[in-house]
Amino acid sequence: LHRVDRRQRQMCIRDRNWVTDQNQRRRLKISRLALDLVGRSPTVAELQSFLQRWDWNRVVDYYIASDDFRRFYQHRIRLYLESQGTTLQDEPVRLWCYVAFNDRPFHEILTGSYTVDETMSKQTRPVYHGKTGLLTTPGFIEGKPGLPHYNYAAQVSMLFLGYRYEVPADIVEQREGVTALGTTDPSSACYSCHKILTPLAFQRNFWTDEGKYRRHDEYGLPIEASDHGMVSEYPFKGEGLESFALEAVKKERFIRTMIDTHFNFLFGRSMRYRTDERDLYRTLWDSVHEQGFTIKGLLRALVTSPEYYEDALAE
Repeated sequence: LHRVDRRQRQMCIRDRNWVTDQNQRRRLKISRLALDLVGRSPTVAELQSFLQRWDWNRVVDYYIASDDFRRFYQHRIRLYLESQGTTLQDEPVRLWCYVAFNDRPFHEILTGSYTVDETMSKQTRPVYHGKTGLLTTPGFIEGKPGLPHYNYAAQVSMLFLGYRYEVPADIVEQREGVTALGTTDPSSACYSCHKILTPLAFQRNFWTDEGKYRRHDEYGLPIEASDHGMVSEYPFKGEGLESFALEAVKKERFIRTMIDTHFNFLFGRSMRYRTDERDLYRTLWDSVHEQGFTIKGLLRALVTSPEYYEDALAE
């Protein structure tokens, strides 16, 4: 009788520990999700509610619907766009967040024909902006000089199209005195980067480095803001940033970069979409198409993926 009693006690202890371990794993998952989506640990009340009725989708929806999510997501976009938090520099942040919070297609980050005020309300803007989203907001242009520095073109192509540029010291030396035309010569060492940078820089010519719109230069001469046909393979041909934006959002590069940007928010690294995470990329690609390219839909797809959840549904 003593041996049986001891065996039963051991079984009870083992079962209790198993439940504790399971709840601990769930607590860790909730904590990670809360930190990723709302930038804080879960409250005691939240943990109790979620653990009493375990449903991962319910946890995800709760945090994405919260005001804390809106505040933390806006903070992330401020960092991504390098906003200093001023009213001017926050205009592109507000536009991006308006798209995210109102389930608009994320294409409108580049092609929206509106702006967003400090109350997060959609507002009209002068027609000369066209369908350029945040690309022609003064707060985005500020601090990103155009020709002959190409900083604006580099920032846009990196942030929204996933291009990466490395400029070794010897290339910098070779660039001394090189004209814009010279950078697009296929035989030039600059060509691999400037086949994108130079045409895009020309397409921004209607906008000064201070974000002011103009049709004539300082000498009163008409400005041409086309890609100038400098690169036959340039994929965003046309006049002005509207032409660039409307072509850019059609490309896999843009959609992949939006997916990878949010993947990086959650995983702290870029997605290995060419190698071992190819299947995940395809799943996310299909999901954003099915969800109408909404950012909340993309985030849901990411945090409910086995790669994020670590296959814990099998526990």
